[in-house]
Amino acid sequence: MADINRVLGGLDTSFDAAIAASDDEAANDLAYSLSQGFTLARALARWPGANWHLGEGLIVPVQEIATDHVVALEGTLLAPLHRVVATRSEGPPVMLTEIDLVARLRRWARVSATVQVTDLMGELWEGPLTRVAEDHIEVERNRNATIVSMGAVSLIRLGRAG
Repeated sequence: MADINRVLGGLDTSFDAAIAASDDEAANDLAYSLSQGFTLARALARWPGANWHLGEGLIVPVQEIATDHVVALEGTLLAPLHRVVATRSEGPPVMLTEIDLVARLRRWARVSATVQVTDLMGELWEGPLTRVAEDHIEVERNRNATIVSMGAVSLIRLGRAG
């Protein structure tokens, strides 16, 4: 009987150890999953600073990360977040804001700001920003309206107010 109690006690200890190991593994998996779940904006905002790689070797410091776009060069250069490649830098710190791209562009459209819109094919569309919708923007070019789908926007540079 003592042997059976010793065997059962050993099994009980092994079972408790297995449950504790399983709980630790589950907690580690959860912590890892949560650390992976940041949005791009939140991930960039956690860095001390960020550099935005624009292609062809051009790199500018990120000044602001908004809900769906990134801002640089004193607020004159922006791009949708899904078009951004960034690397960590040591400063200056990046500001996180809650404004979305459409709202920011509508502010520019209200004053007929001149913009340069670069699309995914590298085409440059320059002129006064006349309309901003959820899925497209309209730029007047040589008295002709040009509609650029938001999905085709690669980069937007602010020119001057009309």
